Amino acid sequence: MAPIRIWHQSFTDLTVMPIYRKTLSEHAKAVMGSEAEVRVHGLRPGTYAEACAPIAAIRHRWVAAVQELQVADAALVAEREGFHAMAIGCFFDPGLREARSLVEIPVVSLGESCALAACSLGRRFGMITLCADQSADYSDMIHAYGLERPLRAHSPLSPPLTNSRWKPTRTPPARSKTGLTKPAREWSPRARTSSFLQTAYSMNSWCGADG
Repeated sequence: MAPIRIWHQSFTDLTVMPIYRKTLSEHAKAVMGSEAEVRVHGLRPGTYAEACAPIAAIRHRWVAAVQELQVADAALVAEREGFHAMAIGCFFDPGLREARSLVEIPVVSLGESCALAACSLGRRFGMITLCADQSADYSDMIHAYGLERPLRAHSPLSPPLTNSRWKPTRTPPARSKTGLTKPAREWSPRARTSSFLQTAYSMNSWCGADG
């Protein structure tokens, strides 16, 4: 039986982040094995200005909206090329609804998937974002999914983590781990930090469940 083919769509230009791209591909292969073939794709080369981290660019809603068109276009290409599903590798879920409206294949994304998984681990969940600017966007996103009631809180890492400073590894650096557990303990002494759902190599945000 042929393996399932999954199109992984990043919201960054992966030609300028070769280590990140390699790490994503290796992780997908390690997790999926022979059950699925995961092809990692990014936005078109040159999408972001030189030395401009995506996290800084997409703070401008117009910029993010323009880039989301690339995600929608990619969904059409994925379906046309015979992929069985598309996974959007960005916690903002950019272009998720648009892509779903265009194709018949399943389209999933990090934000929605992690929030729903967190709900299955506890009655309330919290989100830790890279910076304070993201908190409002994530709050709006969770509200759109109808999950505002179980959302306990959302807090930024301190100090904030930016894409330009991040060097992908197989585990988050100790500083980031501290930034994760501290706000979780502030939300609830019983917060199960071991249940944190981590995005692809800590590039975006985290969800944690409170039983």
